[in-house]
Amino acid sequence: MSRFKEQRRIDEAIKHKNLSELSWALDYCKHRNKLATMKEHMKHWHKLIASINKTIESIENNKNNT
Repeated sequence: MSRFKEQRRIDEAIKHKNLSELSWALDYCKHRNKLATMKEHMKHWHKLIASINKTIESIENNKNNT
């Protein structure tokens, strides 16, 4: 799978709030962040990780409120 396909998969997981896909995306982003060597790349992965975590928190809050 190319990184473009993986990026789309991450974006779709966030958009559709798919918890299993978000879990995969979080692991993937953490792995890519560890491999990043350029500061710009690290920032990119940090932003994605933050976005994924925010989405997961939103899902958990919605479950608690129902």
